[in-house]
Amino acid sequence: MIQASQSTRRHQRVRTRLRILYGVGVPEFEATADSISLGGAFINTNNVLKVGSRVVIQIEFPERTVRHRGEVTWAIRVPEHQRETMICGMGIVFIDADESWTTFFENWREASER
Repeated sequence: MIQASQSTRRHQRVRTRLRILYGVGVPEFEATADSISLGGAFINTNNVLKVGSRVVIQIEFPERTVRHRGEVTWAIRVPEHQRETMICGMGIVFIDADESWTTFFENWREASER
């Protein structure tokens, strides 16, 4: 698995712990987002979907719930006995982010940095 470094990513990531619902067609699985950016999120889960899968992702911010369509760009599953010591999850790129998302995210990011 190759991940982009912080310097090569298009958008700066924010480390967080937000509740996520996700699934193909409808959000049916629960997980957490460990990092999020304007363009995507890392979902911490061992219930990963195949790379290339189109997903619906619902992110529960304290202020509001946001829903995006996205695509799985990478995924890694680990044996259950190693979940506490190894990273597992999937990277999602948002495919429908709009200007209202940009405004909300930038305001949320600025507030979370204070």
